[in-house]
Amino acid sequence: MAVIYLIRHAQTVDNLSKKFSGYTDCKISDFGFLQLEKLSDKMKNIKVDYVYSSPLERATLTGNSFSNNLITCDNLIEMNFGDFEGLTLEEIKDKNPEEVSKLFKHGFEYKFPNGESLIDFHDRVKACFYDIVSQNHDNRIAIVSHSGTIRCILSEIIGESYKYHWNFQIDNCSISKITYDEGFGVINYMNDTNHLRCLND
Repeated sequence: MAVIYLIRHAQTVDNLSKKFSGYTDCKISDFGFLQLEKLSDKMKNIKVDYVYSSPLERATLTGNSFSNNLITCDNLIEMNFGDFEGLTLEEIKDKNPEEVSKLFKHGFEYKFPNGESLIDFHDRVKACFYDIVSQNHDNRIAIVSHSGTIRCILSEIIGESYKYHWNFQIDNCSISKITYDEGFGVINYMNDTNHLRCLND
C-alpha cells in the first residue's frame, strides 16, 4: 500500500494579490516563509521515502524545507493560464471581457488563450499521479505541488473525473493524506493546517 501526502506550496506574493499564476515562477511571501518553518517542524514527525515536486520555485522551496532530495516532475505544475498568467480576474475583465464570458459559459472545457483547459490540466496531472503511484506500491511519499494539482488528484480519486475539481479547499502549506492500494485510493484526511494555527492567532 502506498501512503501519499499531498502538500501545497507556501503562500506566494501572487496568492496575496490573487493573480492567475500557474506556470509563472512567483516568489514566496514573507508569511509563506513562516509557514515553511511550521511545515518543516510538522514533517519531522512524518516519515516519507521519496518527495516528488513541481519544478517551480514555490514548490521546490516548500519541498526543500523538509527534504534535501526532491524528484521534480514537470507535469505536477499548476494549470497553464496562457495569456492570462500574472493577471487578476479584474484585470482580465478589463482587458478581455469576452474571454471571461467564455470562461464562465464553457467551464471545464474553456481553454485559456495559449494555455490549457481544466480537462487538459486534469488529464496531465492524472497521468503523472498514476505514474508516481505505479513506482511506489509500498512506499510513503510526499507530492509537493499546487492547489489545482492537488484538486485534480483528489477529484480523480473521488470520481475518476475532473468534475469535482472545485469541491475542495486546498490552503497554502496544507497536508492531505491518501492511501492507495490495489488501484483504489482513500482520502484519510484533507487540507490539514493545524500546524499553521499559531500563525493565524
